Amino acid sequence: MVETDICVIGAGPAGLSPLVFIGNRDAVIFEEHRQPGIPKHCSGLIGIETLRLMRGYVGDITDASYNTILFHAFNRVYEVSYRDKFVFHINRPLLEEKLASLVEGKGHRILYASTAKPVGINTISIGSVEYQCNIILVAEGPNGRFRRFFINPYPGFIIGIQYLFRIENVDVDTIYISYSEFTPGFFSWIIPLDKDTAIIGGGFNEPRVEIIEKALKRIATIYRVKLGGVIEKFGGIIPRDKPLLDPVYAGRLVFHGDSVPLTKPYTGGGLHYIFKLSKYLGEAIDINSLSSYRRIYHSAVHKLLLEHQALSILRKISMEIPVPFITGLNKMGFFTPSDYDKHYMLIFKTIPLVLGGLLPFLASPLRDHGIHRNHKQVFPT
Repeated sequence: MVETDICVIGAGPAGLSPLVFIGNRDAVIFEEHRQPGIPKHCSGLIGIETLRLMRGYVGDITDASYNTILFHAFNRVYEVSYRDKFVFHINRPLLEEKLASLVEGKGHRILYASTAKPVGINTISIGSVEYQCNIILVAEGPNGRFRRFFINPYPGFIIGIQYLFRIENVDVDTIYISYSEFTPGFFSWIIPLDKDTAIIGGGFNEPRVEIIEKALKRIATIYRVKLGGVIEKFGGIIPRDKPLLDPVYAGRLVFHGDSVPLTKPYTGGGLHYIFKLSKYLGEAIDINSLSSYRRIYHSAVHKLLLEHQALSILRKISMEIPVPFITGLNKMGFFTPSDYDKHYMLIFKTIPLVLGGLLPFLASPLRDHGIHRNHKQVFPT
């Protein structure tokens, strides 16, 4: 039995970022893969609020930015634009490499190629070796062993499959979204990294090859994007469950990141709430006061729960319903860059407009799918 102060399960952003704020205690991070950031999972999109939080850790690691999102829904194309960039693509492997360097600089150890398994409230095993831990931080990602062992598995999730394509005919300032029968309950996307390459993928209930191919062909056809060769393929699980009401289990374990999950229900993005809460979680662990983290967690997560409640209602009708609403808010100047991270603000802004009967008249689509290339409408800050 090896006695360890803090055991961290997973060396992704959720496992590493709290350790930046732990200086009085020693942590060992167990990571099943052989290097940070590999394999890649997420699309790497973040909003301006997340960007500001992340820069406090690792500086600027963006490699593309966008001021327009096009949505194909109801057989029409809708546009949300802003004068300034409000969505950013980050180099996700570089994020984890820099976090790992920060954590090791604090004196914490990362053990790669180490698959942790739960044994008890304060005990884990790595192969034949058992570790006794004062605190276990579970940040193993979605649907992991510790979540299943101590709480319950997710009731549902989808699979995000993405390809890095060589492409032609995209606006590098624009993200392209499409809703179709191939991605029920979610959507497919084109994320240009430059004029020659783009990430193209979707969220699938059934990630069969023929379904994926049809989804990618559909979105490329809609937006008149010419696909070239495939450079890379990657993907992972996108949680669809509500976050845990209490992230602390038995006073010894605390769940963070996708193991909670802290993902936004509409887009599946998880980095915003990870970086919003990691400072407080790290400080709470450092003073051995997980109860203080509970209060901060509840304050933040009730907004995420509101998004889940609103979306559960919309899903009974159609996942595309929010698109005209967001377009209407944009046209009225009520959409702001921070709304990409704070979806609950869109709910608050939409309700009075719907009750006043104003929004439907302003949510008109683009008549020409190609109009965005030469006549982009933008809105002031």
